Amino acid sequence: MKLSDLHSNSETVLEGADERENGTYVAVNFSKESRKALSKSLKDMGIPNRHPSEKYHCTIMYSSNPLHEWEEANQEPIELDPPHKFNITGFEIFKTMSDTNALVVRGECDYLNERHQMLVDEHGAKCTHDEYKPHVTVSYDCGDIDVEDLDISVLPEYLEIEEEYTEPVNT
Repeated sequence: MKLSDLHSNSETVLEGADERENGTYVAVNFSKESRKALSKSLKDMGIPNRHPSEKYHCTIMYSSNPLHEWEEANQEPIELDPPHKFNITGFEIFKTMSDTNALVVRGECDYLNERHQMLVDEHGAKCTHDEYKPHVTVSYDCGDIDVEDLDISVLPEYLEIEEEYTEPVNT
């Protein structure tokens, strides 16, 4: 799956004419079963403008500088066996660049936090956000939903992380 495929609705895709690499993207994919379970729960909750479940992922790093050595060493996805658990903790609203409300499912996972920090400390990654907040974007335009009204008990307890992948960011 390509970065541009994952973010087709998010307005965060960086596609330019000269295809010059200017960053590195590292993320994880969830198992098909986890994605389906989350998607069904969100549908049952009536969440509007849901992102397609096959695009559910969690970003570990969107570095504003390229990590060439990391990219070279991680050209193929890393299968995580056994899978890691992304423990769902709640919902949050993030503002998009077009000023819509994106609904995200927040979660906790030591693996994600450790990989994020390792990319900063050992590989010089420059974060594009002040704080790392592991999440899965489930709608890029959820309207005026109040996350306090959403019942997380209907969501799966966790999502299984089955692979990690790396891509250069080209603009």
